[in-house]
Amino acid sequence: MIARGWWFSILIKIESDPATKSRFCNIFMEVLDMVDHKNKFIIGSALLALTLVLTASYSRSSNPQSNNSITTLNPSVTTADFKPTQAQQLWLAMDEAEKNGRYDEALAINHAIQTSHGNHYLINYRAGRLCSLKENHAAALESYQKASTLAPGAIAPLNSMASSYIALGKTDLAIKTSLAVLVIDPMNPSANRRLAELYILSKQYLMAETYYLKMLSLTPEDLDIGAQYAWCLYYQGRVEEARKVFGIILTAAPSHTSSLLGWNLCESAKQGTKKGVKS
Repeated sequence: MIARGWWFSILIKIESDPATKSRFCNIFMEVLDMVDHKNKFIIGSALLALTLVLTASYSRSSNPQSNNSITTLNPSVTTADFKPTQAQQLWLAMDEAEKNGRYDEALAINHAIQTSHGNHYLINYRAGRLCSLKENHAAALESYQKASTLAPGAIAPLNSMASSYIALGKTDLAIKTSLAVLVIDPMNPSANRRLAELYILSKQYLMAETYYLKMLSLTPEDLDIGAQYAWCLYYQGRVEEARKVFGIILTAAPSHTSSLLGWNLCESAKQGTKKGVKS
């Protein structure tokens, strides 16, 4: 509680007191110096984000006039009173164009917003998505990279970059980018699934098994992931282990296609082993 009060007292003075601002920066750097290099970026980003949010929150509470533009915080402002700015009108037009599959038009509007209102994260990330929808994966990758540069701790552009690399046939870069996601969020479902699939396609079954196990720890009810895990075991020659996993899945879902195929192959391998022993 004391620490929290101290934190807020500094935040309150940051905007108006240069001396306190300087002192806060020094404290911020001292905190970073106390952690190892591996965690410095993540902790630093978290502290900075927290500071910005709390400072903005304090500024709004100390200046009631600043809340007038937020309808949810000001009951006197209704939806009917809302009049979109030029940028908002363009954004709505971009939404409509994308919704109706007019991706070239949406990208042209995206460029107009960027030209008139600046180069920021949201506009670059949206451009990447529009290019992906057009299947222009090289252009999509470029936009996602810009978005990632503008928001280094953001996971969404990294996952999208990895998908673009896969579409461009650059598997190694897709793996490296997915691993970068896991540095920020070790249990990220999209990155773990992508890595598992990439490794199983490249026949690196032991590596694939690692990531399927991580996903199963998150969603053990996902029978498709369970089946993929069993296939990793099967391709490593661990037939009996694979058969047991396939069997568990078939208990819950008797018509699960992948597990049926895998269980039958395991049974055939088991019978072949018995015949070899007898002869």
